[in-house]
Amino acid sequence: MPLVSSLVRASRAAVLSGLAACTAGQSPDAGPVPASAVAPSAGSGRSRLRDTLVLQPASPPEDGGYFRSHAVDLIHTTFRNGVAVQSTRFLLDKQVTEQRGRPVVHLVLTASADAPDPAVRADILLDRGTMALIRREDRDRDGLRAVIEAESTHVHGTIRSAKGRPPRSFDFTLAQPSFLGTFVDAAANAAELRDGLVLRVPTFGIEGRRGSTVWRYFLVRGPDTVRVQNRLFRAWLLEETATRRHPARRLWLTREPPYFPLELVYRSDGIVERIEQVERPSDDPLAVAAQSSSLDFLVASEASQGTLQAQVRAALAEVARRAPGSRLVKLRLFASGTDGVAEALREARRELRNGGNPLPVMSGVGVAGFPEPGRRVLLEATIERTHVTNPFGIGFFAGVASSDGGRALAGLARVVRESGTDSAGIRRVSCFYESLDQLNQATTALRTHFPSAEGAFVMSRESSRPVIECEAVGALARAPASPVEIFNLPGTPPSPLYSRAALVSTPKVILTGGIAVADSENAVRSMYDRISAAVAPLGGQLRNVVMADNYWITDSAREAMRAPRGQYFAGRVPAATGVFFTSLADDNRASLELVIACP
Repeated sequence: MPLVSSLVRASRAAVLSGLAACTAGQSPDAGPVPASAVAPSAGSGRSRLRDTLVLQPASPPEDGGYFRSHAVDLIHTTFRNGVAVQSTRFLLDKQVTEQRGRPVVHLVLTASADAPDPAVRADILLDRGTMALIRREDRDRDGLRAVIEAESTHVHGTIRSAKGRPPRSFDFTLAQPSFLGTFVDAAANAAELRDGLVLRVPTFGIEGRRGSTVWRYFLVRGPDTVRVQNRLFRAWLLEETATRRHPARRLWLTREPPYFPLELVYRSDGIVERIEQVERPSDDPLAVAAQSSSLDFLVASEASQGTLQAQVRAALAEVARRAPGSRLVKLRLFASGTDGVAEALREARRELRNGGNPLPVMSGVGVAGFPEPGRRVLLEATIERTHVTNPFGIGFFAGVASSDGGRALAGLARVVRESGTDSAGIRRVSCFYESLDQLNQATTALRTHFPSAEGAFVMSRESSRPVIECEAVGALARAPASPVEIFNLPGTPPSPLYSRAALVSTPKVILTGGIAVADSENAVRSMYDRISAAVAPLGGQLRNVVMADNYWITDSAREAMRAPRGQYFAGRVPAATGVFFTSLADDNRASLELVIACP
């Protein structure tokens, strides 16, 4: 989606002409264009049609379902004779969401404050299944510049061709469904690529008052490794040869964020445009360290009416009221659906920032429902109080699963009891049920077995063979035999997948937020690597993990999460809960939260 080059031209009073899900950048003092950036040779496209794939929005062989929400830094650099002569930075926010029940990719690109025109903004909606344009709106310092709306072959809107000129309208019907030309790379990336494949793609642009379909050809050169802003990307390299209407270009495409790490455009006047894109790290901390002796565990459940945003604000206010002066170190938010999870996390960030509070680690989980009909979100908070709450340490108790809510709580109570922990010390019990019968059984059993605990109940999903799983955390009644004691029930063989409990008396623990990922091996290993890098500056190592919360959408996601963890945990089997949910942040398939003991 070569949005950036068009935005740069727009900031110099020319028409916008591109997307942005596929570009990003390099600083003004970037070196010369690399030797590998030689323009594609003539004949690299149409001459090899023996292995051709036609991409059409009407019956697409591609699927944009792999796209996930993220933000990128995007820089467009112009080179003349191998020397950078201009560079502009953009921020591109990509959100996977729904509009009127239709899955879409929502892209918002804004220029940096020091850009030639900092008011430049592009707001785009693409159909997530086909990557076809739904709507695009472009603005600059002079206001609204262009609006393009498309539905199948019908395209209409308005465009202002120059400063001071009134906008003109256009309305035409294409011969066949086509992609807006500036998003052709998004369509290509959503296809199953293979070496030597030629992609034949129908595209359209806004030229005069009428539009027509133009076929473009891309040759898949094969896998390549490219360096972008000191990061190496393994990507597919595609080439488009120059035509009368389009310059030659090279595109590098990946199936993980940022998806479009590099594009090189070779203009007929000898100018080379280098458009780079690197994922912007979230300002959410991935890990925080806290004093074990001062941790407390709350459920903010008072607000169950009003909008989701209002309930998030009320829940945070409840935590602040109940724990004045305490430090909020972790939030776990349960909401309905991917969109609800994303909005709950955004609202929590906004509210905390507006109050001048540092962000805790956070995780968002999509659920099938709540006990109260008006509830839209349930919030669990882990706080660090100003006084000692756990003089002997903390017990983390893995989820106990059963088809019966009463038996699940009874089983959890047995683990607590046989570990030497007093049930009165349990601060929070979280139950993930799949039927209302299980909920009713569990709420009654909670008061019987853990009268002092706060309860969090969410419906994880609907199932033909429903299961409820309940986990717990609380203060130890005695000091464990060692700073970390992994506990399993006597007389029962330990599971290779989880231990029943971890009794921890180290001075400090590290908590990580939820990192949601796809269910591929590379994505899961990248997740573990990110967590390892985040905990290292805090003095943590994954070999010291004591508790893991695993969330899955599919069986394949569960297996992908399990496969490499023995290597990362150095053979340790921590206490662990694993639950199937309906959705996760950014429409991912797996997520993980950890607690790591730290001396």
